[in-house]
Amino acid sequence: MNTRSLGILVALLAFAAAAPAHAGDMVSKQSQMDAEVNALLVEMRASGCRFNRNGSWYDAADASEHLNKKYDYLRSRLSSTEQFIEKGGSTSSMSGKAYQVQCGDAKAVTSGEWLTTRLGELRKSGRLENERREAEEEHEKEEREEKEGRD
Repeated sequence: MNTRSLGILVALLAFAAAAPAHAGDMVSKQSQMDAEVNALLVEMRASGCRFNRNGSWYDAADASEHLNKKYDYLRSRLSSTEQFIEKGGSTSSMSGKAYQVQCGDAKAVTSGEWLTTRLGELRKSGRLENERREAEEEHEKEEREEKEGRD
């Protein structure tokens, strides 16, 4: 085997060895993002806050459902919860207007601010670990079912 062929073989083996680890990182990042977004939507649903979208106020359950649909649509294009907040949770994709959240008698704030604050609180609290684990198990189940469907 010449030096060039040996170099190509080494590069291919290195790539093959790294691919499963990289795929695992992607699943882990996706699971973390799923867990965080799910926790944010649960927080929103339970908050009792109002949500302004395109000039109309909605209750927290409707807001959570709307953002969940946006997350489902955007999920494959996102790499972090912060990206979801920026691209899906902050503004209307129809009008470009910022969403607003109002809790009780407090002044309304942008949903981006509200979601980012809640995300920070969730991360500090440590409550996300169970959510992450459940999301990871769900990913593994989906992958098994997909693989079984191909076999």
